[in-house]
Amino acid sequence: MPNRMAVIKVLVQDVLGAQIWNGLRGETVNMPVDDYERVEEAGAAILERVAKAVSWDRLLMEASFRHNALHSDKEQDKHFWNLAKGVCGECLREALLAEDRGAQDWGEHPSTPLTHEKFDWPTAVAEELEHRSVATWHPYKDK
Repeated sequence: MPNRMAVIKVLVQDVLGAQIWNGLRGETVNMPVDDYERVEEAGAAILERVAKAVSWDRLLMEASFRHNALHSDKEQDKHFWNLAKGVCGECLREALLAEDRGAQDWGEHPSTPLTHEKFDWPTAVAEELEHRSVATWHPYKDK
């Protein structure tokens, strides 16, 4: 799926930086292919965890509220409990990124400032690995 691959590629690029590719073989030449694929697997694991963590019903509800508040041109569509049909991607993105708890005031705050776009998360994670607890679900842990 294009969205899945786009997310994984963004995560991999954040971790590894830009890669040089052999177009004939479809492989990176900066590092061993197995290592690159391992980072892709890590990106897929992050995506899966995020997808499980999102309350999709709540996300759709918030996106519908935003869409009704900002994009609806019919007065009858602006009723608080009327969920929008065909919610746009912008409203879904903003609903996912909204930091408010409870009902978001979309008229007052129609978008969330993106303050973490240039955050170097792989470095932050690497620097804090010494504090990591042993995971109970670790695949190599004895059963």
